[in-house]
Amino acid sequence: MLGSIGLLVGKLCRAPSSPFHAILHAVDRAVGEVAAEQTAQLLGQQGHLVLLAVDTSRFKNLQADTQRQAFLQAVKKYRALRVVATEWVDPTTIRGGADFGLDSRVFFEALARHPQAAALVSLVGAPHLTDEEMDRLPQPLPRLVAVQAMGCRADLRRWHARKLVQVEIAPRALPPSADARPPKSAREWFARYYEVLAP
Repeated sequence: MLGSIGLLVGKLCRAPSSPFHAILHAVDRAVGEVAAEQTAQLLGQQGHLVLLAVDTSRFKNLQADTQRQAFLQAVKKYRALRVVATEWVDPTTIRGGADFGLDSRVFFEALARHPQAAALVSLVGAPHLTDEEMDRLPQPLPRLVAVQAMGCRADLRRWHARKLVQVEIAPRALPPSADARPPKSAREWFARYYEVLAP
């Protein structure tokens, strides 16, 4: 359950001191920036947002911190788009691997605390919900932008089928081809490892 968290804490909590870590840091910044841009596009560049992010106060996590900071910085470009709250998610409640995502209780609590939010931006994936829980979601439901961690791609087809997630930023399902041109910028590195799904 916590395999991916351990991987991120163990391998990504250090400052980028090698070309590999520098690339990961650039990709994480791009993930946060793309999440902000996709949210702005989704909402017409205006509205109140709630950010769901990993609580790194106990377990340092460079990936989580970089994505969050990049998102908050990028959102400032949109004057009518405002982050009204950050919900800190206990990393021990986050599922890893192919089940990456929020605990349903955390998601319902965030919805109850912020019923007027135009969108929830989750940097910890989509919540794990049963069909019964999906049926109990309040209406109207805020728009949802879900960011999945590198190496952790959950299957969100049920969410897409029920139009409960509007934007998914996920690691690519297939590795880049061997003859792909080497990336030269942070956005090109992002495009190499991530994709934006907006069904």
